[in-house]
Amino acid sequence: MLTLKAAIEWANTANEDVNIWSDSESSLQALKSFNIKSKITQEAHMTLLENARIRLGWVKAHIGIKDNEIADTLAKEATTDGIPVSIPFPKIFLKKQLLQLSLSCWQAE
Repeated sequence: MLTLKAAIEWANTANEDVNIWSDSESSLQALKSFNIKSKITQEAHMTLLENARIRLGWVKAHIGIKDNEIADTLAKEATTDGIPVSIPFPKIFLKKQLLQLSLSCWQAE
């Protein structure tokens, strides 16, 4: 989703129609939803709602589409050679951690 969001943000700065193709069907489905919990997905969704010149499409993965295969190779390289990205923890995770910490401190008293 992070890469798709970056592509949407780039397309939002273009002064022309942009088609973005992805093999991540789950990401594309999440962007169609109106019950979005992920902040990253919400931001990408809002950009799409504000800019009708950006269109998304799905391509099947691993069937020899040249540009998609190149993108997959670059994505794999980025996992080992890329710049580290800090992604914030979901609120529900942080709430659970705080609850566990609070219970541990209370039980220790």
